[in-house]
Amino acid sequence: WPAGTVTITASGNTTAGNPVSVTHPVTIDLTAVAVSINAITVDDVINAAEKGAALTLSGSTSGVEAGQTVTVTFGGKTYSATVAANGSWSTSVPAADMAALRDGDASAQASVSNVNGNSATTTHAYSVDASAPTVTINTIAGDDILNAAEAGAALTITGSSTAEAGQTVTVTLNGTNYTGTVQTDGSWSVSVPPADLSALTASNYTVNAAVSDKAGNPASVNHNLTVDTSVPVVTINTVAGDDVINATE
Repeated sequence: WPAGTVTITASGNTTAGNPVSVTHPVTIDLTAVAVSINAITVDDVINAAEKGAALTLSGSTSGVEAGQTVTVTFGGKTYSATVAANGSWSTSVPAADMAALRDGDASAQASVSNVNGNSATTTHAYSVDASAPTVTINTIAGDDILNAAEAGAALTITGSSTAEAGQTVTVTLNGTNYTGTVQTDGSWSVSVPPADLSALTASNYTVNAAVSDKAGNPASVNHNLTVDTSVPVVTINTVAGDDVINATE
């Protein structure tokens, strides 16, 4: 049937033979209704920072009149949104509800109906990863002291991290950044060239390593390094008082 209003007519006769007729209008609405949910976050992964703030859920509809209600289920709670003139909708999840989310995979659901009862439902998968990774720096140069000989060659700084393999570790020493990659076993390493080491004066330095996991959760650690490139002076005093060893001596 075509969409629109159809008139149903019923006619007949009374027992006395008088004709009788009645009409009744019926609306036919076969409109296909659709609803969608936009990305929950940029990557559909909620990290610790995003979990600590209110979240806006949004999406769009078609075949639905402005003013209709979209019912959204997220994190075990239900929220309502209103369809705008352009078919879009949005609702806010308060920070308190975000804080209650547990790590893991989940899905959001949105449902809507038009004024004549045609409905649609959709789901959108997301995950929560609010656990920060760890990162460590191993002992540098064997004893955390860089001597003159070690300062004359490239220095390898190593460590480990629980961030996913392939994530970038940024190491900062004396204002210069060096980058390494987390390996499948969690290890990482960077190389500091001799030219950069030669710029270090005898002093104490802080080496910083920073990394983020795929969800964007950051981690960093500091490690102390002492640079001592001064060559010690050794002397021999006068032997036997006059540098001459006689028979008695």
